Amino acid sequence: MRLSWKLKELLLSYGMAILTMWKLWNECNGNVFWSVACRRRVL
Repeated sequence: MRLSWKLKELLLSYGMAILTMWKLWNECNGNVFWSVACRRRVL
């Protein structure tokens, strides 16, 4: 029971990280001027 909760917690945090990265990437691609700076910060 505890193991499955740990797994769910891990998946949730991983999903949030992916979502944040995707949001940042979209914002960077949407703004040509900031794209280089954004990619440098993200990567």
